Amino acid sequence: MTPGFHQRLNMDALSWIDVGQTKFPRFLRFLKPDEISKDELKIPEIFVTEYGGEIPSKITLQFPNGHEIHAIYKREDKSVSKLGLILTEFNLRPDSVLLCCYKGNGNFLICILNDGNSEIDYGKITSRPSGELYRQDAKGGVGWKFLSLVIGSIHRDGGADIPSKFIKRFGNKIPEVLIYVLGNGEVIPGSYSKADKKLYGLLALFKKKLVNLFNILMFTYCGNGRFELCIFDKNRIEKTLEAREADINDNVIIIESDDTEESDESEDSDDSEDSDDSETDVNCAVTNDENAGDVKGHVIKLYVPEIYLYENIIFHLNTFGRFVIIGL
Repeated sequence: MTPGFHQRLNMDALSWIDVGQTKFPRFLRFLKPDEISKDELKIPEIFVTEYGGEIPSKITLQFPNGHEIHAIYKREDKSVSKLGLILTEFNLRPDSVLLCCYKGNGNFLICILNDGNSEIDYGKITSRPSGELYRQDAKGGVGWKFLSLVIGSIHRDGGADIPSKFIKRFGNKIPEVLIYVLGNGEVIPGSYSKADKKLYGLLALFKKKLVNLFNILMFTYCGNGRFELCIFDKNRIEKTLEAREADINDNVIIIESDDTEESDESEDSDDSEDSDDSETDVNCAVTNDENAGDVKGHVIKLYVPEIYLYENIIFHLNTFGRFVIIGL
């Protein structure tokens, strides 16, 4: 991080990226029999057009348990070959679905859905993973995914069928009252019916015109009645939802410069007492003051998403009102 970078944040340059677990572009692949027999995986043309030039010929496929497979990306064929153990170790079938996330530098995170579009148990490995993982909680169901096609899985009453395998594993862990968190941070209230084995409250997605009949919904259970909900378009590419601004009377973030002013020093000292965060961060404070717009001219509106991107640096707005660097 360059010296003095955090003195001034040009908030106009901040752009939203996914607040899900990956924070990187994702796409779905519904496997076909010929792909399994030929030991290759086709990448959607739209995804290749957008990111294909950045993908090197030698790539790494990483799975949530840390297992890694080295493969070859064929730019002319827009495909990945030499998948190796992915076809046998994880028992891929023609009805399997792959959630592919490109993390950059030739690294893909692959999640596999089988058995009625619910995520598989990858098992444990002893080797040390080279990249950051998300963990599957086999007891609480946290981190597990399932997929719903809008046509066939979403009903007129706004209910979504839950795969039977997911219900058997974690049906008793889901409370009756829950929330859906969209990719832009927007929260939609919902509910779960144990009798019907369905999730309700999804009509709001249609009223807001966020989904249509050709979309696919990916649910990830985060525990405590919270589902992350990702929307994929007809091309099987994850939709980018627009960030939403909060009103100025809601929480606003005051970016504080490192100018040697007594008022700044006093505010920084107070903030440091409230937070025990040891990570490098950008100093800022959160306030509900209606007159916050008059403070030093360094006031920005709080965006609902808690993940921001600035000049290839990824920031997270934590509960203490601080921007924490979480990636470069």
